[in-house]
Amino acid sequence: MAELSGQGPVLHPQATTVATTDAIVALGTRARDAAGNEYIYVSFSETLTAGGWVNFRNGVATRMSATSKGPVGIVCTSVTSVDNGWIQIYGVYDTAQIQSDGSDATSAYVLGGVADTSEPHALASSVSTLTTNLIHGAWILAAASTATTQSSSAHSGCTVQVHLNYPYTLGYSPSESTAVSS
Repeated sequence: MAELSGQGPVLHPQATTVATTDAIVALGTRARDAAGNEYIYVSFSETLTAGGWVNFRNGVATRMSATSKGPVGIVCTSVTSVDNGWIQIYGVYDTAQIQSDGSDATSAYVLGGVADTSEPHALASSVSTLTTNLIHGAWILAAASTATTQSSSAHSGCTVQVHLNYPYTLGYSPSESTAVSS
């Protein structure tokens, strides 16, 4: 588990790992680990598994959907709706949950939110066939095989290594027109 640094004063207990959910930490607090990965402390509105994708606003994280807008992060440890915890917003995350379009996901794919909000995964697809909310600032680093990298029973896709650079969504797919009509 990643060790966090830069928590602030030592006068009261602070979280030291991304799995800590019971320390006194203000929602919205940011921290980095020794590898330079960045995290933000949030409250969760539902049960989510590690590697799941969320949108967050005002210190509350919700499962990402096909029309979500705003900043995006990846859940660092499995949580319930009564938990607070860390989501990663910058750096390399090794086991991000994805659902590919039926073939192995590679670094040539883009990531998007899914219409099926029963699972917190991202959809991996080619940019020409992505029909959902594009995640800007997140890239697949290594290929995954759905035959060999099945994650837990709570997720039916595969996991991949991704790089996050403060990802966000705008709420529409690349195939939708954003032109304003007069």
